[in-house]
Amino acid sequence: MPPLKTFYTEVPVAHGGAPNCLIAVPPGDEYAQVGAKIAAGIKKVSGADIPVQDASTMSPETLQSSNMILVGYFANNPLVERLYDEHYVALDAQWPGAGGYVVRTVHDPAGKGTCFVYLGGADTESVTKAADDFIASLPEKGDISYPHTVKVVMPDGSLPYKPDPDTIANRVEAAKGKNFGALGGIVTEAATSYYLTGNPEGLEVFGQTIPMLGEFVRKLGKIDAAGGAIHLLNMWDNVEEAPQFTAQDRAQITGILWEFAHKWIDANETGEEDRPTPVGNYHTGRLSWDIARYFHKYYDVDVANLWTTMSVFFQSKAKFWRSSEDCPGYGGATMIDTLYYVMPAGYEQFWESGTGRRMGDYGLAIINNLGGHAGFGDTSKMGSAGYWGNILRICAWKYRDGRYVYGHDRTPGLVRQAMCHNTYLEDEIEPVLPADMLGVHVVPLPDWVYEYRDKVLGTAPKQMNAVLDTDPTPPREECFDKITFRSSYEPQDQYLILGGISHGYHAHPDGNSIIEFTDNRRYCLFDSGYFVPDTVEHNTLVVYREGLFEPVPRLTGLAALGDFSKLGMTQTYLNGYNGVNWRRNIIWKKEKYFLVIDEVEAEEGGNYGMNAIFRTLSEGTPQLSADRVSAMYKGAPFNIISASHTRFKTTSTTPPTGVRY
Repeated sequence: MPPLKTFYTEVPVAHGGAPNCLIAVPPGDEYAQVGAKIAAGIKKVSGADIPVQDASTMSPETLQSSNMILVGYFANNPLVERLYDEHYVALDAQWPGAGGYVVRTVHDPAGKGTCFVYLGGADTESVTKAADDFIASLPEKGDISYPHTVKVVMPDGSLPYKPDPDTIANRVEAAKGKNFGALGGIVTEAATSYYLTGNPEGLEVFGQTIPMLGEFVRKLGKIDAAGGAIHLLNMWDNVEEAPQFTAQDRAQITGILWEFAHKWIDANETGEEDRPTPVGNYHTGRLSWDIARYFHKYYDVDVANLWTTMSVFFQSKAKFWRSSEDCPGYGGATMIDTLYYVMPAGYEQFWESGTGRRMGDYGLAIINNLGGHAGFGDTSKMGSAGYWGNILRICAWKYRDGRYVYGHDRTPGLVRQAMCHNTYLEDEIEPVLPADMLGVHVVPLPDWVYEYRDKVLGTAPKQMNAVLDTDPTPPREECFDKITFRSSYEPQDQYLILGGISHGYHAHPDGNSIIEFTDNRRYCLFDSGYFVPDTVEHNTLVVYREGLFEPVPRLTGLAALGDFSKLGMTQTYLNGYNGVNWRRNIIWKKEKYFLVIDEVEAEEGGNYGMNAIFRTLSEGTPQLSADRVSAMYKGAPFNIISASHTRFKTTSTTPPTGVRY
């Protein structure tokens, strides 16, 4: 391990009557007045005239050359935004809330020796309170070097915690006997609680439990799972200057992290630069990136080759707007992994290339009118939006696009741990209806899916892949990822999504199937389930020839599309499906009904049978009559009506699941 770095434990503000920092405020007269108030308070104590500057006129590189007092929050102060992206400050439009504020110090975040006092609030009222708090905490007279501080004040003036010394011993005792992953979570959470609230008890727990984690590190050969320690390096970076730690403590903890880096699963690996297809979700890579960033920034070393490996790894991931997993849960997690690199690294190419916008538009398409993501692929929980609320909020901020705010506002909310507690919640961008997503909307198929379909759209059992290889593939220009039908995002209105892909990692045979249909505030048709690879478990057509079945072809074609004020329609197709060509015609009388006409033409001789499957929710056994199935769920009816002489049969799912048919 190299010699221990310099720890800058104070923020130089004024010395000998001269300024040691500057004050950077959001644009506008009101914030300029707050800056002037802070400068006057400092001059009264030290005699120094601290310059006040509009942060919007300053380069982020100034953070590397000057100590500062930073005012505002990420959405109105670009210098604060840089620290926010790197997880050094966590204030947003909801935390700690309107009228709440933060006084926090940030120590050497750029590795250049510059330090900052952050007076945080989401409006002028809040930052004025933070400024008053800061001024009141200054010495009566003389030089000012501001000590390490984390103070969070709620809107009612209270602290976000109540001191309880007994909990320290209890939390330390609870850590004993835990496995590495669980103990890592306890250690990280202790530091996080201090970072978010200023509760010093968190530091006490951290200080007493991280040596336990160090014992694990010393005993283990290779460490391949972090458990709850994903954000450990970020949190240590935030708390390491706290006065509760001695120089010996800092040396010991840094030594633990250095050894951990060399035993970590990604240590001494090499990255694959020109990856032709995206990798799946890899939370482990987040910790690898944080380890690399910490030691590269503060020690100028590529510890265990992690800086090189993870830079290559994540820049390769950042070429793709969609995950390799054709499911929104794992898919959203994969994109959050990518953003976890993109934001703190300042990797603007992801946004400038339009990759981030295509990711956000994909999210707008797959969020149904009930606020959850559509249930294609391994997606068992209905009504959840997973990480897509977070993704849409980040896209809204980076593109200053209210469409993504609108989409986020219709989801159940955010996962605060997704981006190390950064939410990108702000009040600066007004929601705007995503009008381009209304009507019949086609989500394009990524080029890499088409080009590498034999690799990324494999199925099980493996011998079935040879069958899929012989299926005729639609022309590239006719392939699609998903097609959505909606006239609004309101829960009482209709939303239908049609699949264009079958098979692959965490994916299901959804090609040419209706993945989901919501209407009248209820799920009418659904496809949600974890590991349901059988075609008979989807809203699709099952074709039998001579009593045998073959898997649905990999890619679906779009032959025709029409979208008018009161009517929408598509014709999609699968060719070579167990000896037949199948065309699915969907005619949408907007906000009235969907008419589905399946045309099946035999290409090979034989005895055929077909089942058209529709999965619905019903609080009791659906009622059958001569021409329809009626299902009642949450007080709302749904009818599947036959315009022909098709015979109906109802059955529960396999294995049986309540209300699912």
